[in-house]
Amino acid sequence: MNFVTKVWFYIIAGLVLFASIFISALLFVLVLAIILITIPYALYLNWKTKKELEQVYNREKLKEDLKKLR
Repeated sequence: MNFVTKVWFYIIAGLVLFASIFISALLFVLVLAIILITIPYALYLNWKTKKELEQVYNREKLKEDLKKLR
């Protein structure tokens, strides 16, 4: 291989390496963003469900207490 061919080879190899690292970093950031959005949302849904179940339980308990008073 002559000198010009070697230079082009290293330039292309460097570009491929840079592109693969860039794509990997981009995918890592996207997955991290999805995780950072999903986990708090799941915790919020869990909290909201617990609150709704407590309200339903309190309503049922109140209905039973009113029946006992009658």
